[in-house]
Amino acid sequence: MRIEDILTQVAARFSGERARELVEELWARDRWFDFAHFRRSASYAVEKMAEAGLGQVQIISFAADGRTAYGDWVAPLAWDVASAELQIRSPQPLALCSYVDLPVSLAMWSAATPPEGAEAEVVLVDDADAAAGPIDTIAPDPRLRGKILFGSRSGPELKRLAAQHGALGAISDHHAAYGASQPPRPPDKVSWINAWSDHPFGWPFTRADTPAFGFSLSERQGQGLRELLKGGPVRAWARVDAQHYDGTFDFVTGLIPGQQPEEVLVFAHLYEQGAQDNAGGCAAVLEAARCLCHLIEQGRLPQPRLSIRFVLSWEIYGLLAYATTRPAEMRRIVAGLNLDSLGVPPQRCHALLEVHPNPQAQASYTDTLCERIAQKHLPASTWRRAPFDTTDAVIADPTIGVPTPWLGEMISSLWHSSLDTPEKIDPATIGREGAVAATYLYAVAQAGAPEAAWLAKEVYRDAMTQLQKAVAAGEGAEGPDRQARRQHYLRDRGLQALASCAALDPTPETAGIVRALHEQLADATSPAAAQTLSPAGAGADNRVPVRRIKGGLSLGGLPQADWPEAVAATGGENPRWSAALCSALYWADGRRSIAEIQQLMAQEFETSRVDLERYFTFLARHGYIELRRG
Repeated sequence: MRIEDILTQVAARFSGERARELVEELWARDRWFDFAHFRRSASYAVEKMAEAGLGQVQIISFAADGRTAYGDWVAPLAWDVASAELQIRSPQPLALCSYVDLPVSLAMWSAATPPEGAEAEVVLVDDADAAAGPIDTIAPDPRLRGKILFGSRSGPELKRLAAQHGALGAISDHHAAYGASQPPRPPDKVSWINAWSDHPFGWPFTRADTPAFGFSLSERQGQGLRELLKGGPVRAWARVDAQHYDGTFDFVTGLIPGQQPEEVLVFAHLYEQGAQDNAGGCAAVLEAARCLCHLIEQGRLPQPRLSIRFVLSWEIYGLLAYATTRPAEMRRIVAGLNLDSLGVPPQRCHALLEVHPNPQAQASYTDTLCERIAQKHLPASTWRRAPFDTTDAVIADPTIGVPTPWLGEMISSLWHSSLDTPEKIDPATIGREGAVAATYLYAVAQAGAPEAAWLAKEVYRDAMTQLQKAVAAGEGAEGPDRQARRQHYLRDRGLQALASCAALDPTPETAGIVRALHEQLADATSPAAAQTLSPAGAGADNRVPVRRIKGGLSLGGLPQADWPEAVAATGGENPRWSAALCSALYWADGRRSIAEIQQLMAQEFETSRVDLERYFTFLARHGYIELRRG
């Protein structure tokens, strides 16, 4: 079935207005971002999936006990909060913030205070302020014990300092800007703190972390507190009614059944406080389910060949838990799509919709398909192709093996802040974006011989375009050896994506078309180019890394004594979110040497700052991988 025909049907029936209503309902629950409200979000999602007409709708619960690991990611402790408030007690009384009035003002996983609250001196720990001494050293500073730290550092940074120095808690007026080129910060914007770990690469609070409370202030409030501190000591009072406990988080799923057992999966993460991030993505999933069920029920679209699975759960943790605890179910999934931050037009959030491809170690037809649909349906001024990024593309890790592009407006001025509210959601924008997602899902699920042949030709066209650009860019600017390396690399990625087309339709006809295009693409570069990729030469690291863990690394299980070594080995990049560190693992297929992976990384990222020899040696020493002699 032609993409244009699917898109016409979907676009006519995907309701942006209904999606916006779903955003409002989800946001009303998740904006409180504790586990009691997360359970309400999951229950609401189940209700909407059932109403949409999905089958096999269920909640799968996974441990949130601060000790269970999914892959290398230790699950958070469950956390509920009833109320929290922060006040200045001296030199003059001043109410600063309240969780009940503005939930985002409280750091997620904040520890409870005594019922009467806790009062302490506020200490400014901005980098420019020397009064607190060398707070970034390893040794605890006794002057900070029992105090409340305040500064413009991010919440997670201040939490780590509070744990290190024995402080009661932290106050941050940090501006959480995802993109580098954002408009000036509105003075009353409050950033959301959703990472509360002692670990330099940490995210959620686990049993290994130190309890502490935290609050987030606007720039205006932060300036006021700084003025008070200029006049002398300031004491603040905090009261937090919260609890950490062994709980669960929910994985909500439903299915449009296909004619065969294989599945296509769409995922968006619940449990964030924002409307764009990520009630918008979740609403698009739910409306796509309703839209496709309606079209199939009405006979406007036939029952798909493959099933389509709709999933809402925790970011990263949900899919990792599913992949590691239900490997048989995960093996049925042949392609995925991630929806993360949707529904706000560029003029409202200063961000274009981005289509993120798979990591290049997982080159796939899904990237070409997603881009073609976007080209056909989205105004050119509203979206762009972006580089590979991490987040829930975690299942595109070759050890899991589900090619997963994703759509998102991530470079947004609303990101993780009090500004991310439902009135910013535009029905027309989320309607167009959601139609792209629904069309992609059905196109993969229904693809047969004609669609596989069309996609193979489009993949071939993309690969040839990339090769031609590389030739044009390299003329006169690079030596022949570097040109040959680049061309060979691009050719191989094209061949890999072409091979993925054959899996859509395993018939001799499709295999013949793919084989013919494969031969044409293979002939597009000289045989000599392959030789230039050989890591020959003195000093080449021919050790072969063999992975022991699926799904990327957090390094969360490292003892505290090893954290400085981890920071040095990663170059300070967080392995949870670093595209380069994730890709380094993705290239490690148990056959490639470190030297070969280094060359592939240099091509994927053009320039790479990662010292792979040091990084892989570190991982091997701590049992994350095995290094074998090549």
